[in-house]
Amino acid sequence: MSCTNPNCECKTGTYANLNPPRKGVDAQVQAIQRTVRTASQVHGKVMFSERIAGYNVQLRKRSANNFTVVYGKQTKSSLTYADAAKELGECIMHALALEGKLD
Repeated sequence: MSCTNPNCECKTGTYANLNPPRKGVDAQVQAIQRTVRTASQVHGKVMFSERIAGYNVQLRKRSANNFTVVYGKQTKSSLTYADAAKELGECIMHALALEGKLD
């Protein structure tokens, strides 16, 4: 599939080439959708997601033994199963402590 807009400067193989932007809000929405797709491809499929103490806690699986743990602004990637389990547990317990639930 190629861009049919004669005024477009997109290059072959880019998201812009596959989905030429439309005017106004549509272009902004498409840009956000492209960013979301790219992020999920980089960090994997979300296996667990919870908001605790105002922070997002996520476990993402990239492959059989490759995980990413996201806690607030912190992202730790390329973790083994065991490392991801330890990291996820620490993040959940830290968030629960912030809420005063482990006192």
